[in-house]
Amino acid sequence: MSEICTVHPIHERLPIALLLATNAGFVDAYTFQYHADRFASLQTGNIIQAGIFLARGQFLDALDFIIPIVFFLLGAAFNSVLKHNFKPGLLSTQQHSLLVESIGIIIVVLLSNHLSGTAFITLLSFFLAIQLDAFPKVQGLPFTSVMSTGNLRSVGANLVTFFYTRY
Repeated sequence: MSEICTVHPIHERLPIALLLATNAGFVDAYTFQYHADRFASLQTGNIIQAGIFLARGQFLDALDFIIPIVFFLLGAAFNSVLKHNFKPGLLSTQQHSLLVESIGIIIVVLLSNHLSGTAFITLLSFFLAIQLDAFPKVQGLPFTSVMSTGNLRSVGANLVTFFYTRY
């Protein structure tokens, strides 16, 4: 066991992965229970719910699910901007991302009484996408701490990569 821990960086270790997955799972359980069956990280669930409302012709109701999806994509893009602008130094890339996510979630929770349910879910989606993009591996293997379609994270991250590299 100690051999595995010394081979992989701390942000790829199993205890960190368990904490991140627990965080996302708790947030989704809370938002689903108390915010009209919507998810902050389980974007696949939001896509399904949006599709149901769109199929019924309930376009305004679908927006309650589509807006968090868009902000999830923007959160992944924002994390790519962080990676390009804040190089590892005193803090690692993952620590920069975790710091932004933590501060963001704390602010959202403190302001929750003043936010609509949609704004609350939308902002949490943005910050959980940062977590997803910052921690893509456990012990060198692909990992997702946030239940989401990987394509959403990839689109957000790759748009920013294209902006910086032009390919």
